[in-house]
Amino acid sequence: MSACSTPPPTSDVPLGRVSDVDVHRAVVGMIARRDELDPSVAEQKVVETLRLVAAAKRAVGGEAATALVTEPRARYLTRSALARVWLTDDFEARHGPEDIPNDSPRLRQARMDPRLSHPEIVSICQLVAKPADVKDPKDFEAITNDPAWRERARARFEPAAEHVQRYVPADRPDTCELMRNAMVFETETAEGIQLKVETGGFDLDACAKQADDGTCAQFRFASEWVNQVRGAPTHKYLPAFETRFGSHLVYIDTIVPASEPDDAELRKIVHPQWQRETFATYLEELREYKAVKIQFDDPES
Repeated sequence: MSACSTPPPTSDVPLGRVSDVDVHRAVVGMIARRDELDPSVAEQKVVETLRLVAAAKRAVGGEAATALVTEPRARYLTRSALARVWLTDDFEARHGPEDIPNDSPRLRQARMDPRLSHPEIVSICQLVAKPADVKDPKDFEAITNDPAWRERARARFEPAAEHVQRYVPADRPDTCELMRNAMVFETETAEGIQLKVETGGFDLDACAKQADDGTCAQFRFASEWVNQVRGAPTHKYLPAFETRFGSHLVYIDTIVPASEPDDAELRKIVHPQWQRETFATYLEELREYKAVKIQFDDPES
C-alpha cells in the first residue's frame, strides 16, 4: 500500500472560489442534472449566481469583498433584479384575467369567435334542384308553385338523387366530397332549373331579423327545410323533400354541440395575449414620457 494519503473524492474538490464561497463539482453536477444543462453551462450558472449573492452582500453593507463584477455590470444586474421583482409583484399582479376590461377588443373578439362560443352547428351537404338565376327569395315560391316547373324539376332531380344514394356511401368521412364528385358533370343549368351540390354548417335557429322586443322576427332558413333537418341522425340521407326553394336530398355529416364558455374561461384564454399587448403599450407610453421629460428638463431646449 502506498504511503501517500488517498485524495478526497473528485466531487469534493472545489473547482474555484467566488468571494468566500467554494464552487464544488457536486453542486455543478446537481444543477446540470436538475436543469438538463451541459456541465460547463451549469458551472457558469453557479458562478454567476454566487457573484450576484456577493454583489448583494456588498450592496447592503456586508463584508468588503474583491470586485467580482464591474460597476456598470453591477448596476445592470441590480436594475434587472428590480425589474423582475416589479414585473412579478406589481405589473402581473395588477394585470390578471380578472383585470381585463369588459370592453377589451380581445375579450369582445373571443365572445364572437365561433371556435370558442357558438350554438349547435349542423354540417350538411345537399343535392338541390332550384330555380336558376333567382336573386330575391320572394320569387322562389312563385316559380316552385308552378306545376309545370315542378314536373321539370322532378324529372332532373329524382334520377340525380337516386344516383347519389346508390353510388355515394353514407358512412364515410368524405361523403360530401364524393357527392360533389359524383355530380360534377350533372349540375349544369337547363330549362330554368339549377341542379347543384351545396355544403355548409348551419345554425338552424339563426335569425335574419330581430323584433324590437329582442325576439326573432324572421329566421334565416325556411322553416320547412329546418323542420326536416332538425333532429335528423348523422351519416344518413334524409328522404327527399320539397320546399318553396326547390327539391332537396340532404345528408347530415356532423353535428357540433353548442359551446358556451363562461366569462372566467374566456378571460383565461385571452389573458396571455392581452397581458403582452398591455405591457407593450405601457413600455411605449413610458418611452414617450421619458422623451418628453428629457426635452422638458433640458435647460438648452
